Amino acid sequence: MRINELQRRALLAMMDVETARVAVDRTTRRTAQHQLYALIRERYGCKYSCLPADRWKEVVIWLVEGPLTSGGEVAI
Repeated sequence: MRINELQRRALLAMMDVETARVAVDRTTRRTAQHQLYALIRERYGCKYSCLPADRWKEVVIWLVEGPLTSGGEVAI
């Protein structure tokens, strides 16, 4: 079972908040957004909208912890 529409929209909103947090301009925001999409694909093996329902909470917690630094780089 995949995530539902409400969960998908919540993830998109959280990703928008995270990219806005690190962005200084539109280009930086777009770059951070694509980096975040790539991190989700790399970490969870699929696009954010195709996540298994049981992984949804894990992704939300990961996003809340702030995967990007203020410079748009990945926090290690």
